[in-house]
Amino acid sequence: MTAIRRLAGWVLRRSILFVALVAALLIYRATRPSFESLAGLRESAAAMAAGGPALEGFARDIAARAEAESLAYHRLGREALDTRIAAAEQARAPLASACGADLPALLTRGAAGVIDNRRKCLTTAALTREIETLVALRTSLDARRPGEPLADALRRHAATMRVAAAIVRDAQARLATLNGDYVPNLLQRREIALQRARITGALAAHRAAARDARALIATQQGIAAARRRAAAISGEALARYRTLAKVRAKALSDNLLQRASAWAETNRLRSVAVQAAGAFLLIVATPYLIRLFCFFVVAPLAARRPAIRLMERGASITLPGPSAPSVGVRLATGEELMVRQDYLQTSSHAGTKRTRWLLDPRHPLTSLAAGLAFLTRIRGDGELTTVSAVRDPFAEVLLLDLPAGAALVLHPRALAAVAQPIDQPLRVETRWRLGSLHAWLTLQLRYVLFHGPVRLVVKGGRGVRVEQAEAGRVFGQEQLVGFSADLAYSVTRAETFWPYFLGREPLLKDRVAAGGGILVAEEAPLAGRRGGEVRHGIEGLIDAVLTMFGL
Repeated sequence: MTAIRRLAGWVLRRSILFVALVAALLIYRATRPSFESLAGLRESAAAMAAGGPALEGFARDIAARAEAESLAYHRLGREALDTRIAAAEQARAPLASACGADLPALLTRGAAGVIDNRRKCLTTAALTREIETLVALRTSLDARRPGEPLADALRRHAATMRVAAAIVRDAQARLATLNGDYVPNLLQRREIALQRARITGALAAHRAAARDARALIATQQGIAAARRRAAAISGEALARYRTLAKVRAKALSDNLLQRASAWAETNRLRSVAVQAAGAFLLIVATPYLIRLFCFFVVAPLAARRPAIRLMERGASITLPGPSAPSVGVRLATGEELMVRQDYLQTSSHAGTKRTRWLLDPRHPLTSLAAGLAFLTRIRGDGELTTVSAVRDPFAEVLLLDLPAGAALVLHPRALAAVAQPIDQPLRVETRWRLGSLHAWLTLQLRYVLFHGPVRLVVKGGRGVRVEQAEAGRVFGQEQLVGFSADLAYSVTRAETFWPYFLGREPLLKDRVAAGGGILVAEEAPLAGRRGGEVRHGIEGLIDAVLTMFGL
């Protein structure tokens, strides 16, 4: 069944990993175009914003150049005008579609394509102005002398018209005088004919000058109209460019990723991320730095401090046999047995049984906290009682005999039963060691001593082992549950560095110096706990408090 659960767990974990990989790939494929379009949008918006001033400068330059060139067109003759018109039309032909939509250029070539398109449109406007100006000048070519500017030609024709008008007025005045003579002579008739001829010639000259003036004015108007149309086309081209630049900028500002980027820049997210990363690294590294400090500074310092010795010399304690799932306790004459309710397996029917509220009434809190309350007291000479962990499948028990004069430091939680003389009850003594660094490092400031004569039934996960101190022993803090009170107890640093540094082993272990006493160790302290792990949270806090009080 365990193998099936492991296989199912392995398959489930791999399935979750596979689903996570598929989701990651889908998210990447879904967001990658967004990131790419954001990059292109950001690039095109920046390029168009930067290209606007340059494009406007190009428009001003090309308009100024066209204006300067138009001032010299009056010097061109008919053939030169025709040649110039043909060249301008040929140059304009490939640029005819440049003033259309910019979307194809934007999609194919980006912002550079739009800028190039607008430059071509501005060039087309300048060429169109040049063609229309040249055509207008060509229509009034007969009204001007070779190389004569329009303004000079207009002034000349205006002067001609004024002179002709003056001649007409003078001739008409003379005709009026001559016509007043009712009998004109021959000479007067000749004068009348002459004045009439003057009027006819002046009127013809006036009409010719007026015609040429009108042609020149039409040319000026055509040139002005060409200038206005070119300016309108250029203005429209620039306006469309500015509109497209605003559209791209708005699209960039409306983009969620760009908003996130702008928000990050506004809130200095990069700086915050760097600070958070530094704080995170410090938080992650702090436990390891503390471990380094504790391993190389605190632990060696603690090892050099004097050990804890609770009693100078005591009677020797005989080593018991190995622990077992159950142990039989036969009462001697004048003895009584006090056993936990959940460790009472079988008892003699003839024995006297009563409830013992506390193991030691002088230490009620210790008895209650260690679970040594509501005990079953059994009396009867020779009565046999079997002590076993009825509810804990991993616990084993061991019977330890403390003679008179012997004392054992023991966690009360490890007691399952006590057999004591009725007339000499168990003496429990507590001693504090607030001034010892070893006590503070192990957080055990109080030690509970059990004095003989008494027989103790000690329990432990997967068994209890009792051995001689001999040349000194080192135990894990969870394993050591008791030791002879005359032994020197201290802490020592873990034997290897890396298991401690990586959190696999504790920094300190219990050390008992050489002597004739015994050590009581629990084989597997975590065997009876769910999951076999150290408890955390409230349960861990309670365990720490119990350890502090030696329970």
